[in-house]
Amino acid sequence: MTRNIFALRAVRDLIKKSPEKHAQDSWAAIEADQIVFPEGGVAKVSCGTTACVAGWAATLAGAKFLIEEDDLEDGVYYAEKVEGLDGQTYWVDSYARNVLGLKPSEAGLLFNGDLERKEVLKLLKRLIEGKDI
Repeated sequence: MTRNIFALRAVRDLIKKSPEKHAQDSWAAIEADQIVFPEGGVAKVSCGTTACVAGWAATLAGAKFLIEEDDLEDGVYYAEKVEGLDGQTYWVDSYARNVLGLKPSEAGLLFNGDLERKEVLKLLKRLIEGKDI
C-alpha cells in the first residue's frame, strides 16, 4: 500500500493549526447540542467535532461520522463508524488506514489513544518523510 502523503499532511496541518480539535483518545467526539437526529435514524456528522488522527483522516477524506442516539456519554456522542464516499459503513480506523495508505502496524501505532499530541506529530512527520515508525 502506498502512503498518502497529501492526506498525512492534511491531518498534520489540521492538528498543528487547530490543536483544540485534536483528541487522540476518541475516534470522534461531538457535543450533544451539535446533533439533530432524523426520525428513527442515524445522524451523519462531518463537523463540530474533536477527533484523533484516524477520525480526522476519515472526515477530511469526505466520510461522515455515524452517530446513534445511544452513543451518548456524559453529554457527548462518540463515533466509531463512518459512512464512506461509496455509501458503505466502515469502522473509523479501517477507513482511515486505507485513506492514509498505512500498514496495519503503522496504523496501530499512529492511532493509539494514549499518545500525546507531540508524539502524534512526530509520527506523522516520520511517515510524511517516508520513514518507518
